[in-house]
Amino acid sequence: MQWETGKRYLISYEAESGQRTERQIDLLGISASHGDATCLRAFCHLRGEERTFRSDRIVSAVLVANSGRSY
Repeated sequence: MQWETGKRYLISYEAESGQRTERQIDLLGISASHGDATCLRAFCHLRGEERTFRSDRIVSAVLVANSGRSY
């Protein structure tokens, strides 16, 4: 997937424990790779705070149309 900072995405994320959650995130930045995974810094609307997500744990992602920051 081509990630763009400042955009909102709806992702399905699988944690290390295997638990999956759906989250809306606003991408703040992309950091150096961690092994085979790119690390994404984003505001997570589910948790209400900034979080880091490993791209190899994102099962699916969809760009949300007309997204705007609301945090």
